[in-house]
Amino acid sequence: MDVFLKETAPEVLVQFDIGNAREGGATILPLLKSYPEKAATIHLKEYSATNKKAIVGEGDVDWPDVFYECEANVTEWYIVEQESYAFPPLECAAKCLENLKKMGK
Repeated sequence: MDVFLKETAPEVLVQFDIGNAREGGATILPLLKSYPEKAATIHLKEYSATNKKAIVGEGDVDWPDVFYECEANVTEWYIVEQESYAFPPLECAAKCLENLKKMGK
């Protein structure tokens, strides 16, 4: 990812995926810090080592640090993703929104 971000033109943007990065054993924070101009959109997906159906705000992601980096750079859109459902999909969406509001987002 570093090579891709370093070698692409400035107008090339990416949609960083928080949950997939954590699932792969990485963290997105170093990329957000190194390439703030590339992060116009952020994929908010929770990661939990113990609960594969965790809802945004209820897992292992350090959301305050993620939001701090996003708000310090060019992030315009937060896109919430939920792939595995502990509840019906619309209920999961409502719970994600509720948790984001609790975080001040």
